[in-house]
Amino acid sequence: MLQSTEDLPLQPADPDGPELPQWVELARTRDRRTARDLSLVMSSMGLEHGLFEQRGEMILVVQSEHAARAADELQRYERENANWPPRGEALGNLSEGLIGVFGWAAILGTVELLSRTQAMGLDWIQRGRGVASRELDGEVWRAITGLSLHLDLPHFLSNLVFGALFTLLVCELIGAGLGLSLIFASGALGNLLNSLLQPGEHASIGASTAVFAALGLLVTYQWRRRDQLRQGRFRRWAPLFAGAFLLASLGLTPDTRETAVRAVDYGAHATGFLAGALAGCRASLFRVRQLARPALQTSALVLAPLLFILAWSFAL
Repeated sequence: MLQSTEDLPLQPADPDGPELPQWVELARTRDRRTARDLSLVMSSMGLEHGLFEQRGEMILVVQSEHAARAADELQRYERENANWPPRGEALGNLSEGLIGVFGWAAILGTVELLSRTQAMGLDWIQRGRGVASRELDGEVWRAITGLSLHLDLPHFLSNLVFGALFTLLVCELIGAGLGLSLIFASGALGNLLNSLLQPGEHASIGASTAVFAALGLLVTYQWRRRDQLRQGRFRRWAPLFAGAFLLASLGLTPDTRETAVRAVDYGAHATGFLAGALAGCRASLFRVRQLARPALQTSALVLAPLLFILAWSFAL
């Protein structure tokens, strides 16, 4: 994009008039944002410059005495930003998403089977359900075990299906290992935050906190990535609008049906979404290639089931 100043003619000065500064063209582009960025580089150097439009192109000019220095600085700026913004939004592909879905289903399905059959003669729901006062008194493992318990088959299947959908999308973006671990960790954090807001006797079970954590993670990660990719305003804010709509319609709308047999923990939905949103913002700070490191993804994939194994070892 930069042109050599050696090939550019200087503006002729009037020999009979006062000596005027000579200006040379330093760069031209059709992208207004890029032109503004280059102008900011000149301003940061304290160099007087001009930016004007001609036939659809933005042209950056500087005084000839500063042209070499300015060109040098712009070339360095372009080298440093050659790989930014990152190309593409997704780290992985469908296979990453499917691995994440398998992990989601395997963890929830295993605990559901053990709970329904009362394996080892134990009441798994009683031992692992989340109780606000007990979580805050140090039994923090209940925030994890409670995610894997469900009241009945419809409750389990609902969380299994919706969670699988959001897990698929998250893991396609940030990888199966990191995606699955962040979803469950954010779900547990959401349960702990909910315990701070609820009375001590408040009890809850179900993976819905993790489901909405996955939604929050997906929304904010996409929002921040689209902003970094310098996409249009609508495309940048669309994930937030979509996430707010889904949260309101799926997680915060009271069930007023007379046939409703259980209370829905809307507080856990909101805090799960918040915890996931924070995780999504944090993950977006890293470049895609940093998130894609095999050692990181493998370690995170092992961590997801390990969280539940450790938590249930305390519960049982």
